[in-house]
Amino acid sequence: MRITACILLGLVLLNACKFNSSSKVLPIFGNRQAVTTTVNGQQVTDTVYQTIPSFKFVNQYGDSVGSKNLQGDIYVADFFFTTCPSICPIMQRNMLAVYKAYKDTADVKIISFTIDPKHDTVPVLKKKSAT
Repeated sequence: MRITACILLGLVLLNACKFNSSSKVLPIFGNRQAVTTTVNGQQVTDTVYQTIPSFKFVNQYGDSVGSKNLQGDIYVADFFFTTCPSICPIMQRNMLAVYKAYKDTADVKIISFTIDPKHDTVPVLKKKSAT
């Protein structure tokens, strides 16, 4: 885990050093594949990128929230559990910093998923979101 974090940090730092570039282009991470199809009798190759499948979950207020609610928005997702004593509080502080930076940007959303839904019930999540 420590080696992976160091490699990731190194890549981020190397990418940050590209300050002489006049255009800012975000890198594309994840799986992608070239797909060739026939369009109007001609072979056309296009890139198909990995996508997130549709999802629907219950939030801390008992409301259903899903990918349709976030359609057209940029969203940052994190995964946690309310009884996590180690990395989760650090992630929560970092996500709070992201929230503060983008809270007035209408098309940027933050969504958190519990990985312990048996314990993290609606009342537990509601209490946690109040802190």
